[in-house]
Amino acid sequence: MIIFVGLSKRATVIADYIKSHPETLYEAWESNDEKGRGKTTDEDFSLSDQTIWCHTHRMYLIGFNSIKYPWFIPKDFPRDALNKQYREKLLNFIDDYNTKLKFTFCEKWIFVIIKIFYAPLAKTVHQHFRQKKFKSMSQALYMSFPP
Repeated sequence: MIIFVGLSKRATVIADYIKSHPETLYEAWESNDEKGRGKTTDEDFSLSDQTIWCHTHRMYLIGFNSIKYPWFIPKDFPRDALNKQYREKLLNFIDDYNTKLKFTFCEKWIFVIIKIFYAPLAKTVHQHFRQKKFKSMSQALYMSFPP
């Protein structure tokens, strides 16, 4: 019990210490023009929105690729990391692929009907639908971003 109380106290002290520091990892890009984009100094190596454009952005697929919880691509990139035209292009890309990743009405009903009438086949059908989504997604991404 003493160890638990000591660790809880230490966690509270660390959390208060972290709260007192300013947020330096992502700084708001205050200027509206693009002349300072990508410039860093020798003293400042912090990652800010104006220098983030030259870094790679990872897109994650969230979900289980199942009928209940299909994959989707979140829109969680830094606000000013991209120019307006590229941001719109990325958002359109994400919206387009999020609709392709959803299971159709027919696929859902086929799965439900098979699960009701012949349950042992339902897992195989669900696996087939999941593989089809995976293959279509990987092929679409390969065609969009060739090596």
